[in-house]
Formats: sequence, C-alpha cells, structure tokens
Amino acid sequence: MINFLTNGVVGIAPKATGPAVLYSQNFEGLPLLDLDGQDGWSRVEGAPEKPFTVDANAQLEGAKNALIGPGSSLTLYRRLLAFPPSYDAEFMLFKEAEGEFDMNMLVGCGAFLTDNHNVGFDWIVQHISDMFGAMNMRFVVNGWGTEALIPIPPGATMTCRVERRQGALTSFYVNGGLQWTATTSALLGTRIVLDGNTSNTSGRADAIRITAA
Repeated sequence: MINFLTNGVVGIAPKATGPAVLYSQNFEGLPLLDLDGQDGWSRVEGAPEKPFTVDANAQLEGAKNALIGPGSSLTLYRRLLAFPPSYDAEFMLFKEAEGEFDMNMLVGCGAFLTDNHNVGFDWIVQHISDMFGAMNMRFVVNGWGTEALIPIPPGATMTCRVERRQGALTSFYVNGGLQWTATTSALLGTRIVLDGNTSNTSGRADAIRITAA
C-alpha cells in the first residue's frame, strides 16, 4: 500500500485491478441437476437421458463439478459468450477410468451450432483415450488441420490453460507446463462448449474461468 499526496492531504493509492473476468463457473452454487438451462448453458446435441449434470464430487476443485456419464454419444452443451480478440481460458478435465472416451472443452464461433468440429471453432482441448486405454491430450486450432497430441498418465486431473492472442499465437498449457503453440486464426469465439462422447466411462469438467488478456 502506497500513500500519496493530493493537495497536501495524505491518501491511499488505489488497488491495482486484475484482468477482467468474462466468465467464471465452479458449479458450487448450482443445483444437482441437468446443466441444460443453468447459468446460460443449453444442450445443443445429445439425448436428454445422457446429459451433462452438476454432480456432488470432490475429485476436482470444491465439492461439485460437471459430469458426463457413460454411453453419452456426442453430447454437446454450449454457453454464449462474447470473446475479445485476446483472452485466457482455464479449466479442469478428468477422466473417470480406462476405456474409450473423449471429453472436449472448446471455444466456438458464429458457425458452430452442432457437433461438427470442422466448422467454426477457435480451439479445442480434448481429454481423449482409445479402445486400448491409451490416454492423450489433443490440442486443435483452426479446424482439424492444425493439432498436437501428447500422452498423459491414466487417472490424472488435467488443469488446462489456453492463452489466445489475436495476430500472434494460441498457447496450450497443462498442469502449468507449456505443451504447444500454434498460429491464432482470425475467428473470434461466440460460445464456450462442453462436448462429450463416451462409451463405458465418465468424465468431469470444473473451474472454468475466462479472462480478458
């Protein structure tokens, strides 16, 4: 805290402010129900009996998170959000057990309406495993033509950070370590999306926070 003088009067310097928070959700204040209709989220694709739900579970941060259960084929939820050209996105992803599964967090753009990842998205982070149990994080920008794949240990919680800088790079971090960078596209996000495609296992997402850069 720094004192300063104004017309001979000692005052208190204003506190420095951090980056503007565009969206933040840790699911703690939401009821244990389908995420559809809560906090601006809506189901775009997927059967009603296989939803993303707010679940009481301390696996990630706090006592609640968003759960996608087994057998959820192409379940997609979105929340509209106007993104600036440069921003930081943070979130946590967790895969329950071995088995074929993918769970995605992505920022979509104007053309992104359903589960067609070839149309109108800015970036995707996938927590993915194949039928043999091999687990990876996949980072994608500008359509499926630009991507990277890194192996991860089974049962690990992935704390992810995406730094998007217009006219520069999109950088992907996992558990504090830089994993990949790619040239940022000219697309601007208009929605944040949770997307799950599971067979015999489940996944969770938590601690979503989007800040202006």
